Amino acid sequence: MAVATNGPLLAGVSWLLVIVSCIFLSLRIYCKSVRSRGLWWDDAALIAAWVCLCTDTCLISVTISHGFGRHTCDINPEVLPHIFLLGNLSSLFAILATMLSKISFALTLFRISEFRMRIVLCFIMVTVFFGLSTSALMGWIQCKPIARIWDFSLKGTCWNPQVFVIQGIVAGAYSGCMDMLLALLPWKMVRKLQIEKREKVAIALAMSMGVFAGVMAIIKSAYVPRTANKDFSYIGAPLILWGQAESGVCIIAVSIPHLRVMLRSASGRYFDSSKYGAESGDFKLSNGPRSKTTTTITGGDRNPRASGHGVGNDASDEDGQGILNNESSQSVMDGGIVQSTEIAVEYHYGNDLDGHEEFGFELRKVGGS
Repeated sequence: MAVATNGPLLAGVSWLLVIVSCIFLSLRIYCKSVRSRGLWWDDAALIAAWVCLCTDTCLISVTISHGFGRHTCDINPEVLPHIFLLGNLSSLFAILATMLSKISFALTLFRISEFRMRIVLCFIMVTVFFGLSTSALMGWIQCKPIARIWDFSLKGTCWNPQVFVIQGIVAGAYSGCMDMLLALLPWKMVRKLQIEKREKVAIALAMSMGVFAGVMAIIKSAYVPRTANKDFSYIGAPLILWGQAESGVCIIAVSIPHLRVMLRSASGRYFDSSKYGAESGDFKLSNGPRSKTTTTITGGDRNPRASGHGVGNDASDEDGQGILNNESSQSVMDGGIVQSTEIAVEYHYGNDLDGHEEFGFELRKVGGS
């Protein structure tokens, strides 16, 4: 008779999340290298989060090889202490992966936000750190001696399991709420950008994928009470999978906004965060695209005249003269317009998502006759 087990499901989904998140993280690093951008603390935190996720998955795979995923009664009692010890280590790395991935996105927003927004981000990072660190610590101090956490045959005392359950639910729900808040902050940042509404929505959506991690964190919290069940090896699979999904999706979500370089190359469109502008408080997210279109009209009165009209921040030819100088204009015939040349100059400066100051301009001929 076949033994019921959730082991293959756990292993398959966990490694899938590791591989997919690794692809997105690698693309993030590649896109930054293409733009000659060095890695910053947000990148280091995200790489560390992925390493923790991978370590967590490796430990889960080892426990599965010992029988984890089956009903407790179907597992060899001699290997149960090893499974519980590896499971506790796995839980530690899962919590670290979740914490570091959230802090990474908060650090990314920190680089491009203004002062008051930075205060909010600091609050999020500090509270998430202490909340999840407490969960990780409680997994190792709930019993005395500590070894009784994974070896029930030892004499000692342990906390009431409900203490761990309540703390886990509160920490998980709070973590999910912070994901939601981090997903909403980019909408406030792009609100004042001087771009089309469609592009505002596209940018905000790209930076708000963390909302899915928040949903998963809240769903995971609903399964925390199962940790107190003696048959957790079998019924705990959903809790482990949602925990893995929270970390993996968060890594993917944090990497998506940095893939614009590759998307821009594929679409041929100029899509760069430094092109979009707004000024908020004392910190300039970007000073936006500015352009000047100058139309030079040469007539037959032997004196060229110029007129201009602006797009964005208006500006005209400062000296009121045309492109042709007086010598060349003497050869122009009287009686009407001979030449009209329209030139557009676009320029922008500000900080990109990597916190680097950028300036650029584009000069192009719009039309002429």
